[in-house]
Amino acid sequence: MGNNFYPLVLARDVEHPGLPSFARTTLQPNKVWGKIVLCMRGQGERLKKGLEVQRAGGVGFILGNNKLNGKDVPSDPHFIPATGVSYENALKLIQYVHSTLNPMAQILPGTTVLEAKPAPSMASFSSRGPNIVDPNILKPDITSPGVDILATWTAEEGPTGMTFNDTSAVLLKAIHPTWSTAAIRSALMTTDNTDNPLTDETGNPATPFAMGSGHLNPKRAADAGLVFDASYMDYLLYTSNLGVTQNFNITYNCPKSFLEPFELNYPSIQIHRLYYTKTIKRNNQLSPKEYSITAIPNILKFNHVEQKMNLTITVTANWSQILTKHGPDKYYFGWYAWTHQHHVVRSSVAVSFP
Repeated sequence: MGNNFYPLVLARDVEHPGLPSFARTTLQPNKVWGKIVLCMRGQGERLKKGLEVQRAGGVGFILGNNKLNGKDVPSDPHFIPATGVSYENALKLIQYVHSTLNPMAQILPGTTVLEAKPAPSMASFSSRGPNIVDPNILKPDITSPGVDILATWTAEEGPTGMTFNDTSAVLLKAIHPTWSTAAIRSALMTTDNTDNPLTDETGNPATPFAMGSGHLNPKRAADAGLVFDASYMDYLLYTSNLGVTQNFNITYNCPKSFLEPFELNYPSIQIHRLYYTKTIKRNNQLSPKEYSITAIPNILKFNHVEQKMNLTITVTANWSQILTKHGPDKYYFGWYAWTHQHHVVRSSVAVSFP
């Protein structure tokens, strides 16, 4: 397109009446030829929208976010010059088209932008907590690169098939072949980056329900310093509480008494409906005013590699600081960390009250 300006039209103004939005042959070529078409996200696939603009003779394509997607602008491999804009900017473009006799636009060639801020940030479509299966296990675990990855890919497996978490776990297993799956999970979660802080698609700080323990840092995970391990038997006891053990081991008989779900030796803590005090058997800490976090012992002294120690984390409700209007769906977030020289082992905490 160079630096040329072209007429800008709205997709809804150049569609064949009565046809589904952005199905093939939806656009009228005599109204699209030589123009840039602005279409909103929603019905229909993004790439197919661009292909339909190309078929109808359009020279460019602007994809506007709907309100749900907000500022989370997608980057797709279109076959004509194209760009995405936020919901706010899409509304401005629509207003411009309606208020101008001959609206014009240009799409400039893409450029490489380094150290863009905020980065990383959470995509609007990334899975969010709280955990609907068990509200006493904090989910998601971690976040990793997953949008606009600069890499080669094949037609059989597009860029969405890239799984950085899985790859990092495999690398950790190669470095530490004796580590259990739980230990690897712990190393990945407790060494994540949460600096600056990470933001969500609105530009606001992301909570653990959006980013989990933070952004994946494989280099730190390889030398975590401390891991929270859990055995197969630990998970059988955990599933006994949920009543789903038979789905995993039909020969195992659940004991009559077992641990609370939040007592699983997990690298993060979530407590649903904290009444007074919860003691979790499994430091620096940052807890909100609504509850306090303590560790016993608060100093761990190890004599050799792979030595195991028991510790207790206690979360206590500070009822004098809790707002009158609260409920089990209102969560307060904090964290605690174990530190030693260059090691920081950090665990996210989420608590709600009845």
